[in-house]
Amino acid sequence: MFSGGRALEAIDAICDAEGDLLVDAFEGVSSLLDNSLLRQEEGPNGEPRFVMLETIHEFAREKLQESGEAEEIKRLHAGFFFVIAEEVEPELKGTRQEEWMERLEAEHDNLRTALRWALGEGDAELGLRLAGALSYFWYARGHFREARGWLEEALAKTAETLTDARARALRELGTLAVGQGDYELAEDSCGEALALYRELKDKKGIALSCVDLGWAVTYQGHHERATALFEEGLVAARESKDAWILSHALNALSVMAGHRSHFERAEALWEEGLAVARKLGDRRRVTAIRHNMALAELAQGNFERAQALWEENLVLDRRSQDTLGIALSCVHLGIVATRRGELERAGTLLQEGLVLMGELGIKAGIAQTLESLAALAGALGETQRAARLWGAADALREAVGVPWLPLERKIHLPYLDAIRSRSDEAVWVEAWEEGRAMTPEEAVSHALKEEEASA
Repeated sequence: MFSGGRALEAIDAICDAEGDLLVDAFEGVSSLLDNSLLRQEEGPNGEPRFVMLETIHEFAREKLQESGEAEEIKRLHAGFFFVIAEEVEPELKGTRQEEWMERLEAEHDNLRTALRWALGEGDAELGLRLAGALSYFWYARGHFREARGWLEEALAKTAETLTDARARALRELGTLAVGQGDYELAEDSCGEALALYRELKDKKGIALSCVDLGWAVTYQGHHERATALFEEGLVAARESKDAWILSHALNALSVMAGHRSHFERAEALWEEGLAVARKLGDRRRVTAIRHNMALAELAQGNFERAQALWEENLVLDRRSQDTLGIALSCVHLGIVATRRGELERAGTLLQEGLVLMGELGIKAGIAQTLESLAALAGALGETQRAARLWGAADALREAVGVPWLPLERKIHLPYLDAIRSRSDEAVWVEAWEEGRAMTPEEAVSHALKEEEASA
């Protein structure tokens, strides 16, 4: 039943669940190794993992099926990895988060196998709970499309379930949809989750759903509603006594304060959120808060401060393989580099950011990166290219319903106005319309080719 490798602990727990196996698990594995039917590899933290050659694996699966024990083994396998996912999930938000992320990454194929069984002929409720438990890991490691697929399938197969597991899966789906720029789905999913959590009187769920729903409406330009949701989320977070949820709510409300140019309040909220996140040892939350602080600094013209925050984030993001964090840091460092006249570096950073945004499928992030590349093109005197990129970004924002946030407007509009003011209007309009006619894929391909050519 295993996929992609297995640890001795898992072999023992699944193969000898009743304690009646005729051979000790360790001795059995040793024998298989001696006969070259298994090979040993090093897993996270140096623990041994055992891999079976695929031809032997196929034969073994046939024998398992013939034994009549396949369904029981599949159930034990899924149950074991569900327990692993549930036990590890809280650790992903603490001081050893990267270590635990690596453990889940090592077991990713086994977790997929467990999900396939649970959502196929096995136990759909277990599949729903397993998908919910894995959602933070998927988000942190950039598995957006895969995560969304599992969550949508699990929710579809448990449509009559009205439990905290369903509420969680709905909220996690909404969070992923926000990340991908699908704000209509995000609003529907988070709204349904919030209603269910209210019925369940679950303060933690209410707090998280308010914040996530607030992000969904923020990106659609509904700032008054978003602020009200963030405020409600902060109250519920304080009542829940959950420090991680509190840092989540503080970060969200601080961002909205920044968008409204209430920078003193934003700073106070950020500092409180950072203190909580640092106490938890949550590196990802710390970098998220610093990212938003840097955006506010950039909007106020404090380029050196913004650059320092993103430079530090990028080092940590690379170390922890945080794909979304790397993309965000690259794009915004590219904006700063353009402002500071470091145009070659800006191009390198923005190109990397665009590739990652494309891989993650984050349409709003792609649009923002195209705008940043347009600003760079303007700084290089490439007016027509700038107009095409602005046009492509404008069409993409329109297609996904993502208007500029106030801080984004402060950052990007001066570039757009400056480039257009020194361009021939007819030439500008023609190039702009060429960009608007591009599909997102064509726009990304065009931007990358042009960037490579200019490099």
